[in-house]
Amino acid sequence: MRPYGVGMVGADGICPLRVASRLSKDKDTQMIIKIFGYLLASAALFTSLAMALMGARWQAVERSAYAGQRRPLWFIILSILLVGVYLAALATFIGSAEKSWAGWLLMVVIPLGWALKAALVIFNP
Repeated sequence: MRPYGVGMVGADGICPLRVASRLSKDKDTQMIIKIFGYLLASAALFTSLAMALMGARWQAVERSAYAGQRRPLWFIILSILLVGVYLAALATFIGSAEKSWAGWLLMVVIPLGWALKAALVIFNP
C-alpha cells in the first residue's frame, strides 16, 4: 500500500479525485457508516425494550417528545446528534467506491422513512 502522496500527483499537482477515492477505501473512513448503523440498531433495541418494560410510562415519554407545545431539550439534542452522524455517514457513503443494497437501504431508504414520519408528526392536526 502506497502512502497518500505517492502516485496521486498529476501534471497540475495533487488530484483531489484520486485522494478522495483512496480515502474512501480506507476502513477508518467506513467506520462512521458502521457507527451510524449500530446507532440505529441500538435505538431500535432500546425503544423496543422500553415499550415492552415501561408500557404506559413509555407512551408518556413519547407524548412529551412528539405532542407537546415545545420539544424537550433532550429530544432536540438527540435529534441534532443523529442528523449529524447521518450526514457524516452519508458523505462517506457517497464518496465510497463500493455500494451494496444494504448500504443504499441504510443511507437512503430508512432516512426517507424518517422524513415521512417527521412530516406526519409535524403536520398532524
